[in-house]
Amino acid sequence: MTRSSAPPAWRREVAGDPAAFRVAATEVATAAVDLGVPAGRRDELTLAVHELVVNAWEHGHLGAPEPPIHVEVARRDDGAVTVRVADAAVGGRWDPDVPTGPADTDRGRGLAIVRALADEVTVAAAEHRTVVTLTMSRGGAAG
Repeated sequence: MTRSSAPPAWRREVAGDPAAFRVAATEVATAAVDLGVPAGRRDELTLAVHELVVNAWEHGHLGAPEPPIHVEVARRDDGAVTVRVADAAVGGRWDPDVPTGPADTDRGRGLAIVRALADEVTVAAAEHRTVVTLTMSRGGAAG
């Protein structure tokens, strides 16, 4: 994995409020396009980030309004853009290998959607938090 040597270009603490999630996702997508993600991928990135923030709120914060969800956007040395979403693991660290619901429900597909939209996705259980990082290259769509 290529690392970024620069500090995040965009960083926010997002309140546990569904109205704030869409705003944050849109701001992240704008910051990522400014850093070189093709404008044609803006909608993909907005959806992916929204899914990650909702997951952090539902699974890591158990739907609580506090503490905030941490979101960062950075440009890697290779030009790809990363978005990092970290929760506070109020409900314990989330295990991405454990299904969150039966396959025949309308829920439990957030991370699968993110993986389909991003070029790379990593999930790390850090101390007292779960961190999901998605990567969008400067090139074409994921796939």
